[in-house]
Amino acid sequence: FKVAMTDPYGKSIDIVSENVFTEQKDSFSFKSKVINYDFKYTGKYRIRFMMKLQKSDDYQVVGEKVITSRTK
Repeated sequence: FKVAMTDPYGKSIDIVSENVFTEQKDSFSFKSKVINYDFKYTGKYRIRFMMKLQKSDDYQVVGEKVITSRTK
């Protein structure tokens, strides 16, 4: 499971990256630490939620949220 954010200029950072493979296949939960981020650029920030079906697979996007940052 991984959550990554991409800023308006295409720079991406991993916010959360955890191995959550379990025998339970229909759901999972996780706790994350408090995250502070400075939205210093005006524009759209994309938050992507990604998962692997198998440990050896590549990450696949399963959800995305767009946050628009505006000037003050």
